[in-house]
Amino acid sequence: MMAKAMNKAQRGFTLIELMVAMLIGLFVVGGVTKIYMDSRMTDRLRGGMSEVANNARIGMGILAADIARAGYTESPLQDIATFLAATDQDATGSDQIVVVYESDRDCLGNVTPVAVPQVAENRYFLQLQDGSTDPTDEHPSSKSVPDANLWQLYCEGNGSPGNPQPLLSGIESMQFLYGVDEDSDGVADSFGTAEYVTSQDAWKQVVAVRIGLLSYSGEKALQGQGQDDHIYHVLNETVDPADGDKRLRQVFEKTVPIRNIIFENMNGG
Repeated sequence: MMAKAMNKAQRGFTLIELMVAMLIGLFVVGGVTKIYMDSRMTDRLRGGMSEVANNARIGMGILAADIARAGYTESPLQDIATFLAATDQDATGSDQIVVVYESDRDCLGNVTPVAVPQVAENRYFLQLQDGSTDPTDEHPSSKSVPDANLWQLYCEGNGSPGNPQPLLSGIESMQFLYGVDEDSDGVADSFGTAEYVTSQDAWKQVVAVRIGLLSYSGEKALQGQGQDDHIYHVLNETVDPADGDKRLRQVFEKTVPIRNIIFENMNGG
């Protein structure tokens, strides 16, 4: 009788009980793994969105602040013959702009050449981190490039010509349209490309610049989210991301009035 009781007390788990326990364990591990993966994906998306917005905020701030100074002189008796210069779509697929105003320092903090007036000439353009422009097809910025080789916003000042420096990464496309004031009322009546303004000999009538930036994330924030099939419209241009690209992107636009030129034109300058 006592032997039977001892045998009953030492009885272990049955095979079915072990299999049920293993199955429950698999469900628990699977659930925890999914929660972890979803959390990582959410963090990646949140980080990518923050990076995209931050890139655009800084880039737009730099460009808008400098463009707003175009044509500035300390003395109304001084005049800057060319306060803006621009080209449409260089080898990168993006525009370039040169902003000119009276200053003893250029965009990189270098001392500008001594002259009357002493002016800063700041050229803004895009380039890859490795220094190349990747001239490929109609929209080179949409071509696949190595993950670590991001597009950067550069500035070259006349205080140290031939020595451009990167200002920030993550700007894939940069476009400009120029607002022409046709009746000297201080308001842009039409916006056109640099080529159009040049053809109309209307640079002296440009009173505003519309900036378009396509900002993108350095990391592939859309990993596990499927393909980004969007075609992005940056002012008058389009960018179609390469197949397999998993970066987040967003277009930002801003119109900047050139108050120095508005004032000059309205006062018969």
